[in-house]
Amino acid sequence: MKNIIMTLMLLGTSIYASSIGTIAALKGKADIKRGKTLLTAKVGDKLQERDSILTKDGSKVQIIFNDETIITVGKNSNFSIAEYVYEDNNPKPSAKFGLIRGAMRTITGKIGKIAPERFSVKTKTTTIGIRGTNFTIRGAGSAGQQQVYCTFGAVDVKVLSTGSTINVPKGTFVAVAVDGDTELQEYSAKDLTDMQKEEFPSTDEEKSTDKKTNAKTSTTDGEAVADEDTDAKTSATNLEAVADEDTDAK
Repeated sequence: MKNIIMTLMLLGTSIYASSIGTIAALKGKADIKRGKTLLTAKVGDKLQERDSILTKDGSKVQIIFNDETIITVGKNSNFSIAEYVYEDNNPKPSAKFGLIRGAMRTITGKIGKIAPERFSVKTKTTTIGIRGTNFTIRGAGSAGQQQVYCTFGAVDVKVLSTGSTINVPKGTFVAVAVDGDTELQEYSAKDLTDMQKEEFPSTDEEKSTDKKTNAKTSTTDGEAVADEDTDAKTSATNLEAVADEDTDAK
């Protein structure tokens, strides 16, 4: 009996240690792919390294990682956690994610601050590196353009087919064609809002909140985007608050 209890305690410790993040909010339907197993995603689910998040049409998932990085996975997307290391006694934290299909937006946490060179997102056509950044990717894995928007800091987008790297500062986005051609453009607050509404479906509560937010975003584009990202970062300290704002799953 004592051996069984010890085994259960060790198993519980192992499961806890492998948890690297939590699903804080969910709209619609999504699955967690863990090895060969497909699990129905729910608010509060713990994620592990090598997990993938698969979202359906009209769905989105918000994940808060242990270092306080916030990632929202948009509709019809396939997001993967290739590598994630964040421990107090580890001097080399890292976060390597993948976006095979769809859209995601990111507010980087502590890893992005202390080791930005070890934070990256890889798609079929690009690798995105950061400099203490908040950014959005859309169109990953599609036959058309992939777009990377930078809303804070700066992003380095490496085009895999050509080897070229484009620096994307705040307030701009780069469009990457399938053949590797790139175009850097500025965006307005309205452009960003329209894109996010299309890729990240809102709940009824969020739609009413957006009207108030849009009134504030009539200031400068940079201030509006910074306000939006700061508000999201603040809400991330309380999972229940984030879930209330970002989902009607409960």
